[in-house]
Amino acid sequence: MTLKKPAAGRDQSIPNHRSQRARELGIDPYPARCHAKTPVSTILEPGALEEGWAAGRIRGIRSHEGGRSIVLSDLTGSLRVRVRPEGLPSTSRTVLAFIQPGDIIAARGRLSEGEFLADEVRLLAAAADPEKAGGGGGGAGIPGAGRLRLRASLLKAVRGFFDGRGFLEVETPALLAAPDPAPHLDSFVTEYADTRGQRRFFLQTSPELPMKRLLGAGHERIYQIAKFFRNGERTTLHNPEFTGLEWYEAYADYRSAMETAETLVASVTKEVLGETRLRVRGDTLDLSPPWERIRVRDAFIRHAGIDLRACLSRADLAESARKSGVTVTPDDSWEDLFFKISLERVEPMLGRSRPTLLFDYPAPLALLAKRKTDDPAVAERFEVFAGGMELANGFTELNDPAEQRARWERELDVRRSGDPDASPPPPLDEEFLEALEGGVPPAAGVALGLDRWVMLLADCADIGEVLCFAFEAQG
Repeated sequence: MTLKKPAAGRDQSIPNHRSQRARELGIDPYPARCHAKTPVSTILEPGALEEGWAAGRIRGIRSHEGGRSIVLSDLTGSLRVRVRPEGLPSTSRTVLAFIQPGDIIAARGRLSEGEFLADEVRLLAAAADPEKAGGGGGGAGIPGAGRLRLRASLLKAVRGFFDGRGFLEVETPALLAAPDPAPHLDSFVTEYADTRGQRRFFLQTSPELPMKRLLGAGHERIYQIAKFFRNGERTTLHNPEFTGLEWYEAYADYRSAMETAETLVASVTKEVLGETRLRVRGDTLDLSPPWERIRVRDAFIRHAGIDLRACLSRADLAESARKSGVTVTPDDSWEDLFFKISLERVEPMLGRSRPTLLFDYPAPLALLAKRKTDDPAVAERFEVFAGGMELANGFTELNDPAEQRARWERELDVRRSGDPDASPPPPLDEEFLEALEGGVPPAAGVALGLDRWVMLLADCADIGEVLCFAFEAQG
């Protein structure tokens, strides 16, 4: 077994004095066996339990004349346990004198007038450091049971939605030989090593390319709930590791994908919460269709006063951005300025009372999407905004192998020209390009952030509030 190096500045050598003291008293601080417990919620039901075992964490102890009152909690609720030393087995009396808040115990007894009268107490786990008790080892901000149940219900309902429509749930590798070439996504890099040497791999930023290879193999309707990894992203809306939903439907386009997204979010929310109207940071958000639909160009004109068709050069867009009050720096590219304007002026105005489908993006911002036949300046791409944040991204998939390779190579050329001394760019995904050369049917695909969806349902402002263990930059 390999021991991890202790984190800097953290004392890893605190002796467990309490367990040592317990053993001196003849108590096993971490026994291997315990009686089957009855949930606290069941114990509190009148007449549900004649006698049984309650178990959980001690939240408080109060001494009183003739005994002690212990507040015991498990996932289902809290229970007041009353214990009188007289009549207890000798081991239980020793345990009663030893225990403190934070310990996990079991108590046998019966409910009487709202209190659990115990005739035996056993220690199940002594809290070596009571300040860490129940906090995941250092107060990790673990969500409560309600949010975790909400999350689980959402995932179950999402699977039911797609399973009921004939989609196949798939799993593709998270470890890839080539990274996502999108300019605004940074991949995590790792290495595989064996007797032949080392080889560089990348954690997926999404399962998009392997899933489209499955389309080429004949799987026409597929979905996946997977971990996405994106380096350098930790904000109130971003975590470097997050959970996403991705689905693909062959012989469909971005218009039908928008309709599917509408139906998915509305029907699953209704199934999970019983309604589609939410309170999100003080505002009412109605997820029921139809949603607002607006083209990117029209949204920029409406909310930023900028016509993208009149700002095709970097200089023109920079001038319009300054007039709109957006800060411009010398190294901002046209794409950088687009995202700055969008983030500061456009996106906060979208999806306030009802979700917004923002569609027809400038073609340079859609490396993997088809361009519109009647307007090649824009791509058949859309995003869903709800409660002022992006929830999903989808498009009509580009399935022309020559065009896909050319787009990626142009992107790599831009990266090389920006920094001639930079290390060689990562490889293209040749397996995906080979799949395109073999023929991938026309299709639509969508990626949706499940963590953000939970944020909406739970009315949370930070993604860390809905993750079991949010990423902390300082370990």
